[in-house]
Amino acid sequence: MGKPQARSFKQMTGLALSAGLIVSSMTPIAANVHAETLNASDLFISEYVEGSSNNKAIELFNGTNAAIDLSAYKLELYSNGGTAPGTTLNLTGTLEPGGTYVIVNASASDALKAKSNTTSGVTNFNGDDTLVLKKGDTVLDVFGQVGFDPGTKWGTTVATADQSLVRKDTVTTGDANGADAFDPATEWNTQPIDTFTNLGSHTFQGVDYGDGGTVEPPAPVTPISISDARTKAEGETVTIKGIVTAKLANTISIQDATGGLSVRPTSLAVNVGDEVVVTGAIGSYRELLQLNSAVVVSKQAASVPTAQVLTGEQINEDVESELVTVNNVTLSGSGQNLTATDGTKEFVVRDERGILDLQTDVNYSSITGIVQQFDNTYQIIPRDVSDTVIDASVLRPATAKPGAGTFVGPQDVTLSTTTAGADIYYTLDGSDPKVNGTLYTSPVRIEETKTLKVAVKSGDAFSAVTTFEYKITDKIRIHDIQGASHTSPMNGQTVEGVEGVVTYSFVSMGTTYYYIQTPDMEADQDARTSEGIILYGGRSIAGIQVGDLVNVKGLVSEYAIEGYSDRQQTDMKMTQIDTRNGSVNVVKSGVALPTPVKIDASNLPTEFIDSDALAVFNPDKDAIDFWESLEGMRVETGNLKSVSPQQNGDLVTVLEATPTETFNGGILLKKDDANPERIQFRLEPNADARDFDVATGDRFNGPIVGVVGYSYGNYKIQAGLDEMKAAFIKGDAKRETTFIEAEEDKLTIASYNLENFSNNVKETSDEKALKLAKAFVEELNSPDIIGVTEVQDNNGEGTGDSAADQSYQRLIDNIVSIGGKSYKYVNIDPEYNKDGGAPNANIRVGFLYDPERVSLTEGIPAGDATTAVGYENGKLTHNPGRIDPLNPAFNSSRKPLAAQFDFQGENVVVIANHWNSKGGDTGFFGSKQPVVLGSEVQRKQIAQIVHDFVADVKTDNPDANVVALGDFNDFEFSDAMQIFKGDLMTNMVEKVPAVDRYSYVYQGNSQVLDHILVSNRLAATTEIDMIHVNADFTEMSGRASDHDPVLAQIDLTPEPEVELTRYTVENHKAARLVLQDDFIGVTIGKGTNFKNGIFVRGAYTELTGDPLKNIVVQVKPKEAGAIIDFDGATVKEVIVDGTNLAEIRGAENVKRISYTKGASANTVVIKK
Repeated sequence: MGKPQARSFKQMTGLALSAGLIVSSMTPIAANVHAETLNASDLFISEYVEGSSNNKAIELFNGTNAAIDLSAYKLELYSNGGTAPGTTLNLTGTLEPGGTYVIVNASASDALKAKSNTTSGVTNFNGDDTLVLKKGDTVLDVFGQVGFDPGTKWGTTVATADQSLVRKDTVTTGDANGADAFDPATEWNTQPIDTFTNLGSHTFQGVDYGDGGTVEPPAPVTPISISDARTKAEGETVTIKGIVTAKLANTISIQDATGGLSVRPTSLAVNVGDEVVVTGAIGSYRELLQLNSAVVVSKQAASVPTAQVLTGEQINEDVESELVTVNNVTLSGSGQNLTATDGTKEFVVRDERGILDLQTDVNYSSITGIVQQFDNTYQIIPRDVSDTVIDASVLRPATAKPGAGTFVGPQDVTLSTTTAGADIYYTLDGSDPKVNGTLYTSPVRIEETKTLKVAVKSGDAFSAVTTFEYKITDKIRIHDIQGASHTSPMNGQTVEGVEGVVTYSFVSMGTTYYYIQTPDMEADQDARTSEGIILYGGRSIAGIQVGDLVNVKGLVSEYAIEGYSDRQQTDMKMTQIDTRNGSVNVVKSGVALPTPVKIDASNLPTEFIDSDALAVFNPDKDAIDFWESLEGMRVETGNLKSVSPQQNGDLVTVLEATPTETFNGGILLKKDDANPERIQFRLEPNADARDFDVATGDRFNGPIVGVVGYSYGNYKIQAGLDEMKAAFIKGDAKRETTFIEAEEDKLTIASYNLENFSNNVKETSDEKALKLAKAFVEELNSPDIIGVTEVQDNNGEGTGDSAADQSYQRLIDNIVSIGGKSYKYVNIDPEYNKDGGAPNANIRVGFLYDPERVSLTEGIPAGDATTAVGYENGKLTHNPGRIDPLNPAFNSSRKPLAAQFDFQGENVVVIANHWNSKGGDTGFFGSKQPVVLGSEVQRKQIAQIVHDFVADVKTDNPDANVVALGDFNDFEFSDAMQIFKGDLMTNMVEKVPAVDRYSYVYQGNSQVLDHILVSNRLAATTEIDMIHVNADFTEMSGRASDHDPVLAQIDLTPEPEVELTRYTVENHKAARLVLQDDFIGVTIGKGTNFKNGIFVRGAYTELTGDPLKNIVVQVKPKEAGAIIDFDGATVKEVIVDGTNLAEIRGAENVKRISYTKGASANTVVIKK
């Protein structure tokens, strides 16, 4: 059959709008087709363009024999192995049989955009990203593999990077399985990079289709006012019309007569003063309301509205994202965020690009800018220097342009002052310009390295002297660019003639970056200034390799290359030279690489990450400054110890001599010590490194050489995977089983975060389900009650309802399959997508319980998602019930679940918790110093609510048994945990020996996130164990979750508290001490020897004191059932004499226990 004749369609009119979509004047292409050839079942992806720069496009093809209403379809982009879409394009219009629909990146070349039907952010993909075409929620076609990051690309000859791919004409249906491996060669043909000739037409079963349009255009959308847009729910798509008032570093500000709104992305092709119509989705970031994934519908020239003149007291939510002016402002503080006041109320003025030269000892006549919120702070962001006006009546020092720095060749320096009518005097010999100064009349010529000193004179008064150091050199070297600070003194400047040796390259998001370093002979010997820097040349820089000496021209900039979406605001940035409009020329190849800097105990800071809010650059003191001083440089370490498992191809280590503190060889996070001594690595190739099975306690034999980079909030040594494997020595990390043994009359309760467990086998593997089951049976000894967190609904992240009955039953069935108990579950399904976690997964907390040992207290109705549980007359009002579920403190977080159980005539209220995550906190090595604990505010609110619930229980029933457990997402020493326990609860985790006190390892810091707390009356009869089976290991070594479980054994019928009579024995010369009395507490103090030991006869004796480490204690009670408690004291030896001693408590530091006269290890319970 020949090519069908083209059919004429009417031209599209109006505008088709949706989130991330703008329809161009070009119409979709269709053909006059024969039905017998169009036998596809539905729409599918027919072409993929991954070209240079932003030349990216997707073509969809209607291979059916009927017109398709595109409004039912959407295209999703999953980036970097993500399991949730980052960008979604909702399609509109109608596509004829044989028609194509072309989606192009808005920043693509004109030639490519000319072929588009629409532009959208869904085309912001690289070779390692996945595209999913859906009809409603049904997957039709997947390009890539959801949840898997191949590194740079899929395929080799036919690959997803730097190629155009066309679907083979034999393919009649999409690949609907997003979980299977993806090989583009199977269904795709390749064409060279930047080939667009096939876009807009498609060959299907030997027939070419093209030339056509939509059947009916969608109706245009009328913009709503910005004030109305600000009332819409997050995720809702809106169209607004307003004037662009600012293009800031991270947002574009748009304003109409009713309000303002911050718009993203900043790459939109608009200018300040344009009146624009834009469409996007309402969202927020750190409390700033935004229009996300915005696209421009139309624009025209207009005038910027006049800034509103307000007072500091009026800088609030009412004027968020609007242009304002505040008069008579003074500033204080340091850094980019300065505290401002006009006398009415303090606010923040933010110099987000570091270009405003804000000063703290002057009065500003006015400061103008855009109001934005960041967490609980309102700030004004000036657009440029002209928005900050200093009071001209005040005598001010002079400024110089260019300012102090290093320059190639002579410089003409212009001096100025804001003081009206003043004169400027200067010297170049270092002397005082107020005495020896020359009157400034024209630019000062600097031809050699000089010190320029300047003073301003008004009447008889002089300003303070300002000093500018100018270094004139034959060429700029890397250390001149880096400077002794976190930001380059040449940021924003074009440099040329910069020479360095290529030392390393790596690929990120499809782009190859190169490190270069000054040759040793040209280094400046200043430990504060780095000799290394990154080159960025777009996709790659042709013709250079490691060992090349290169000469570089380009623009100096600061950029956070890898990290989360907010990395430009929260992370430290790396200094780079952007060579896209410059050049990189090879001077010589095969050059020896610069000598690496050795990192060892003599130079690695161990006390502070940052001690001065980044105000002072002191690499010898602060770890954040130390690593910055080595940014981009080759470094070398000696032998290392791993303090965490490998994760995402990263390792965290410490020097071999560093003391480790945990069961498997990790280091503990402490209240005032985040362990600056950690040395982090990013291994390359990163995708392969994710299969490197490294556990806490493993070792690496040095020397280990790499290059210092930064990604995801941390400085990291970038090193080769093969080199690290060669240095690897397997350590002694072992998975634990609990020391707690089941006892008939004691209740065991566990807490376990299951890390996103569901009945969706594509997301939760059978292997994981079995691992979790084995943990309950073999490592936790089948607890009576298990509090579980991160149980997802039956569909996992798939769409559906929030029911989780199948997820619970799957776990229970796996437990039974290996010989475990047939548990029952306790659950309340949450409201759909209201409790945070992965979208559509509806994570929640719940319980498993053994019905042979425990029962739910009867006669109480079960609660639901929105009804608050109470406690009246000794019982919960709902069983189970959620605690205050409608309280705003639980927004996007799990609601605690309370359940009342009966056990051997006693009852206990158990509360399962999963408090809001630490998302929103800045990193230890981030740009916000001191660290901002943004998430803590919500956890403190939650802590108070749950504390108050426990208080209500205890008020109604002072003897009530209460246990709270779960993933609290905070540390035992945190404010939130202290608020929660108050004077009602005891956190049993605090009683765990430090070596075992952790349930989670994050970036090398072993820490507690999972807790079990008991009402105070139960503390003395509760044992706790933190079982290390996950946190120190990779999945390859058996890890089933990222959290370790915690287990408690509780005696719900504690002995009545007995008041002890207390004594202190010190300066006693006797050779032997005999303790006859019952219920005494004795402290052995200084000046005692008791070389013949201490003889104990009483019913209950508490014995402590440092001298016990050298003393033998013989215990021969008068009556059976006696107890001795050493409360953790170190004791040389305990001799158990006879069978009357029932328990030794606090025995963790007893060096030796021996038995005589019928006593044995079987007659005495040892509690540590």
